[in-house]
Amino acid sequence: MHKKSKPVLLVFVSFFIISIAMNIIISAKFDLFHIFSYRICRLFNASTKSLSKPYSEKDNKPIVYHLKNSSVQKIDQYFGGDSQEIPNHLIIQPGIYNFLGKNYFLKNEGLYRFLLPAKINAQRIVYQNDIDALLSAMSWIATHGNSDDKKSKLELSDKALHSKLFITCGSISSWANHLLTTLNVKSRLVAGMTVDEWNTYNNGHRLIEVWRDKWNKWVLYDLDNNSYFVDNVAGVPLSLIEFSQAVSNKNYEIIDLSSATRLDVSGFSSSHGYKFSFFSEAVNANISDWYARVMQVPLIYDELEKKYIFSNEKHKTRIESYQASYKFVEKTVFINRFYNSND
Repeated sequence: MHKKSKPVLLVFVSFFIISIAMNIIISAKFDLFHIFSYRICRLFNASTKSLSKPYSEKDNKPIVYHLKNSSVQKIDQYFGGDSQEIPNHLIIQPGIYNFLGKNYFLKNEGLYRFLLPAKINAQRIVYQNDIDALLSAMSWIATHGNSDDKKSKLELSDKALHSKLFITCGSISSWANHLLTTLNVKSRLVAGMTVDEWNTYNNGHRLIEVWRDKWNKWVLYDLDNNSYFVDNVAGVPLSLIEFSQAVSNKNYEIIDLSSATRLDVSGFSSSHGYKFSFFSEAVNANISDWYARVMQVPLIYDELEKKYIFSNEKHKTRIESYQASYKFVEKTVFINRFYNSND
């Protein structure tokens, strides 16, 4: 019995030793696998880290653009002459200006934008006597919306130093007329109105007229829609009263003042949160049809009376009922007061 148990014991001991050896080998392999995996992950993370930061905001360089009509041109750094700091007001004279340590010669009139991407936005209107460039600059600054509608004219000018303005037709017209007046450019507030069925959102439109010596006439500008209008035969810009006569048969051409974005689709909302983007996009896509509705009756703001004057006798009572600041006069009185006067 004792002799027979020795082989059994030997087998048992051998099996035990082999098991321990196997566990040691497996454990070592497992540790080696972990070490290998860890080192691979570190190499991968180091590689990823180096790939994700081959650049930073320090690599961003100043950019200056000149915007006029539909043109946007990058302005190169200027290396001649003395410079001055950019004034902290919206309208400045042509000259050499310093932006972030670099000089730029703002020699052409129009809108200039100064950028350090991810950090700085600024803009100024360079104006001396080019009214076309001035109106184009205003058009570039504003986009149709209403998030800035409650701002005063001064607040709008302050915001425009570094931002777009999101305002409706009344606000852009009033703000532009104010700027033009301060620059001794002859202008006035005007409007159009429909005699079709009324609603709460689409009965009229506000614009400006500007006296233009080169045509010896008043010219209508729709800064809200970046446009003015010309006769499609003679090519002469139209006044308010001429445009209101042309809208029914669409015998006019729309000329762009700028290539600015026309609509703030995300921020144009009513006081109770209704988004006007669907309606406004439809208007922009069919702008001539919309003008045919809202420009049927021309009205011109009289600064002395503080009223919008119109001469549509057929709809006199209805239009005067629309709001207290609308006043009827005879057509001859209207024409003589606003188009034959030397004022």
